[in-house]
Amino acid sequence: MKIHANSLRHRRTNKSNETALDVARRTGRLPDLMASEMIEQASISGSCDADHLKLCGFTQGEILLHAAEARQIAERRTTELLAA
Repeated sequence: MKIHANSLRHRRTNKSNETALDVARRTGRLPDLMASEMIEQASISGSCDADHLKLCGFTQGEILLHAAEARQIAERRTTELLAA
């Protein structure tokens, strides 16, 4: 298993040697993965910005295209967790 210090989830690989980011790109689930990164980083440092998402491996284009949807997903998930 390959692990990168900046983002453990994105550097773990499956049997096909794909990272979570590779799988998200292939399956159209980038906003969901980006939302998970936003939630995790916000829980650690209080916020998440584009620079952190770039460190996770997201491209500038992916951030511009998916950040708004990912933010909505992250807010919804956080609200659901707090309500539970």
